[in-house]
Amino acid sequence: MQEKSVNINGVNIYSLLNPNLRSFCLCLYIRAGSIFETPADNGISHLFEHVVFRNVKSKYKNFYEELALRGIDMQGTTYKEFIQIEINGPAYGFAFAVEVLCHFFDEIEISKTELLKEKNRIKAEIREEGEPYMKFYGLTLIEGEMLSQTSPETEIVLNEAAVKALGWHKAVGKHIYYSNEKFRVIGVVKNWHITSPTMPILPTGFQYNKYLYIFPAKV
Repeated sequence: MQEKSVNINGVNIYSLLNPNLRSFCLCLYIRAGSIFETPADNGISHLFEHVVFRNVKSKYKNFYEELALRGIDMQGTTYKEFIQIEINGPAYGFAFAVEVLCHFFDEIEISKTELLKEKNRIKAEIREEGEPYMKFYGLTLIEGEMLSQTSPETEIVLNEAAVKALGWHKAVGKHIYYSNEKFRVIGVVKNWHITSPTMPILPTGFQYNKYLYIFPAKV
């Protein structure tokens, strides 16, 4: 294996090039999420994720075309405890992926108009409820009821994968424990892709303004 060191945007990147590996996966984890937020700044972690993505995109004339040409998939997810930025693809796209990842450390330079657009997107995601909520995310309810803005944080909706993992035939009205919290299941939706369609669907539960991979969990 050949060691390589580069400096991009003041960030030192060290890597071992292995000719036997045909793909890569880069991840950046940021300590942020709903557990660090107050009611006054609810959603700010998700907003930050949107803003840094837009900032990185602005560095390139045709950003998504550049990714597609190299077969690279990039996605960001805001969890309860952290924000994850993931870039993966074939080995020949590694150098470009490293360059992109380092741009996440750039100073954020977006206009007030762009910032307002991202704020409105986050607000739309949070306030969608009932049928509009389902339409917004492309969800299909198969049991129970859908979440709404007035749903308490102790209520949760599960996907089919979660119900199967728990070994349940009927989930509505039952309780699970996750991260020292107790949740009551009010509904079940068909499996849907939160991340890339090429990724497996994980057992997932979500509240009205966020989702979380809930397993392993205690019943």
